[in-house]
Amino acid sequence: MKNKYIVFEDRSFFEIKGEDKDTFLQGLITNDINKCTDKKSIYSAFLSPQGKFLADFFILKYENSYLFETPKLFLEELLKKLNNYKLRSKIDIVEKQSLISLSILGSDEIFGKLDSLGSTIKIDDGYAFIDPRNKELGIKVIINKDTINFFAKKYDLIEEDINKYEEIRINNAIPNSIFDLKYNNSLILENNFDKINAISWDKGCYVGQEITARIKYRSLLKKNLLKVKILNGFVNSGDDIYFEEKLIGTITSNNKNIALAMIRLSDFDNAIKKKAILESKNAKLKL
Repeated sequence: MKNKYIVFEDRSFFEIKGEDKDTFLQGLITNDINKCTDKKSIYSAFLSPQGKFLADFFILKYENSYLFETPKLFLEELLKKLNNYKLRSKIDIVEKQSLISLSILGSDEIFGKLDSLGSTIKIDDGYAFIDPRNKELGIKVIINKDTINFFAKKYDLIEEDINKYEEIRINNAIPNSIFDLKYNNSLILENNFDKINAISWDKGCYVGQEITARIKYRSLLKKNLLKVKILNGFVNSGDDIYFEEKLIGTITSNNKNIALAMIRLSDFDNAIKKKAILESKNAKLKL
């Protein structure tokens, strides 16, 4: 059986290089840049000083620099903010417009032994690494755009639509930042970033760290991104969810008969105890 790959056209790339790149990034991103090596790639986020979400990205060691993959939606503002923080740091930030992102589902042995989250290998066509968020999301591949057909033929791959990937993502309560988070509003702990290896709790300070740590260590989390089952009907992103006629949450993304929703935790506990059927505009749901 052929392995399947998904193309992500909504991603952009840039690299950060220069002698101060490690120090610069360590004070900005939520993960530990020292964990990013030739053999391991990481996933991380960038926050406002108030701890609000601004961007997420994958980072891999790229020759003598770090290569970032981030949603196109966030690229322009992210580069502006990084340049604002640059000050006198000896770094350069350069967009890379020739690259494209793929994910391969079905086998983690297609490129040889990739045995743990983030495990990375350089391939003739670019780089491959196990998705550092969750192994179920397959192998991420970054190659030149004009080599996709050659790459697919070489590794005996067939293109798949996004639905299977989305099913895996939602079943594992993994957020898609474009749909599930609100720019400069969402908190990453509400959106499971602590469960998808995006945060280092022992690296020291970074922008937004104080707020994030306070929420964790003082148990201040009031909402959480959770999976819901669609029992009948259909949902759309933004649909309100009700329990006993009380608004308890909102649908953020969906695929077939499952969805992710931001739910108030106090109401979640009550609904679970009662094995409740929830309602939205056009559907009945269950946690």
